[in-house]
Amino acid sequence: MIIVDENIEEEIINVLRHLKIDFVLIREDFSGIDDSEIVEMAIELNGIILTKDKDFGELFFSHGLIGSAVIFIRNKPAELKEIIVILRNLFSIDLESFRNKFTVITTKKIRERNL
Repeated sequence: MIIVDENIEEEIINVLRHLKIDFVLIREDFSGIDDSEIVEMAIELNGIILTKDKDFGELFFSHGLIGSAVIFIRNKPAELKEIIVILRNLFSIDLESFRNKFTVITTKKIRERNL
């Protein structure tokens, strides 16, 4: 399950829909909750947080939280189409490969760090 933070574009959400990936939209179902509540939800649901908010890195690494994952997207608005292609390819393969990792995705590279 992917937990989609409020800052994720509709175009990326459409990729999840197209690939038939289970997800929760924070902006529709839990609008206004804070980041720590999203982390708790991810741990409870064994979910993967999809975000553009770098505060999740601090939450996970400084508090030693495990049992979930974060996919942090960094892109300029003009790079959105490239990011969508990257995400479509990654999500088509295996979501489990993201488990217990903090993954940063840019148009240039993908970096992973174990949680």
